[in-house]
Amino acid sequence: MYPWSVVLRSALFLLLLCQSRIAGSEIQPYALLWAESHSDAFPVHDLVWGMGRDFRPGEQHLGFGRAEAGVRYGDVSVGALYRYEVYARSSRSASELIWRSETDRDIPAGRRWPLRLDINQVSMRGVAFGYTFSPTPSLTLTSHFQLLNATEMIDGQVSGGIDTYEEDYQGQAHLSYFYTRDALWDRPTKRRRGRGAALDLHALWQINPQHRLRLRLLDGLNGIYWRDMYYTTADLTSDRVAYDDDGQLNVRAAMTGYEGNRHYWQRLPVKAFLHWQGTLAERYTLGAELVWIDRYRDVRLYYYPARWPGLHFSATRHGSVGLGYRAGRLSTALQMDDTPHQARAISLSVSWQTTLGL
Repeated sequence: MYPWSVVLRSALFLLLLCQSRIAGSEIQPYALLWAESHSDAFPVHDLVWGMGRDFRPGEQHLGFGRAEAGVRYGDVSVGALYRYEVYARSSRSASELIWRSETDRDIPAGRRWPLRLDINQVSMRGVAFGYTFSPTPSLTLTSHFQLLNATEMIDGQVSGGIDTYEEDYQGQAHLSYFYTRDALWDRPTKRRRGRGAALDLHALWQINPQHRLRLRLLDGLNGIYWRDMYYTTADLTSDRVAYDDDGQLNVRAAMTGYEGNRHYWQRLPVKAFLHWQGTLAERYTLGAELVWIDRYRDVRLYYYPARWPGLHFSATRHGSVGLGYRAGRLSTALQMDDTPHQARAISLSVSWQTTLGL
């Protein structure tokens, strides 16, 4: 059971600690929804609903989503949240083999297939505490601390290689992974829960009336502890038959390894967003954002037309274009690099009465 009593006591202590800051402040609800997904090889729709015919060689695959709702008292906020994250990095050969296997396509003969796959996936829910303060009139800092209860995960690696021939194949692979559900070998498992925390940091610097700089460092510090977690380490080979020095035939097992349980710390990639917004020649408001998530990099450009206040257009280095609009307390934005069924990069955000900058 999640220690909700500890969470509530922590929230009460935080509010009492900051009561001098929130005295007389109005209670304001807030909500946000933020989801982003990018895949080099597959359309996002196919990753969710099943592989289709569209494929191109690629290595990077990531997706993360956050839904949060709560209340704000002056400079302090308390909310409940749900999060889902998945990060995968694969060799191009591994991506193609996955696609061919999932869509029942023939695997070409006469090729060497280097295999590498790293995956880190987790589902979480929890409570978030936020605190905002301004050390100077031009600088605003916000910390966002989350207590997390993780319900599902897989974290591990596969490496090796396969050679395909007309009537046969040869290959070896090594795999090592932790999991709540064994999707490979159907090992019976019972429910496991991870306990963890994450810290987001936000900084907004109003350089002058025309320019401002915003930094978002999500999961800057984080960790999820899984007690007595399921894991598997295994070696697979197709080369099972050999002769020893005495000429005796030896037949080895196709798979050798170990299934066990042990404590494990799971880490989430840090997500960094550095955004500049400025007004040039008193007419044009532009923006530029650098995105750094593990090995994923992106540059995003923004244009805020003066004729339509609250509206902005966006474009990214990976080919996405987007549209966003802010009306009073409500803010929305959507970016895609293709139609909904073909898009390999999708970003959606909806927020109401929040300054978290998500």
